[in-house]
Amino acid sequence: MGSSFTAILCSPRLGPAASKGCRRSMEKKVRTLRKLIPNSEFMGLDGLFREAAMHIRSLQMRVKAMQVMVDVLAGSDQ
Repeated sequence: MGSSFTAILCSPRLGPAASKGCRRSMEKKVRTLRKLIPNSEFMGLDGLFREAAMHIRSLQMRVKAMQVMVDVLAGSDQ
């Protein structure tokens, strides 16, 4: 993970132990996000976050499409 990212989110004023814990926590979250986003192993953080946003939007559209199909199919029984 890039040091600029952790520098923004993990304040050095908290002390080295807290900063190290924060860094580890952020790295774990980024690893988890990489597992959820297809083909993100070699992306930088900016690309990863952009891809995550597009992936979330895509999933939202799929859910809406499925809801429309459920509504249409449920209406055909009446």
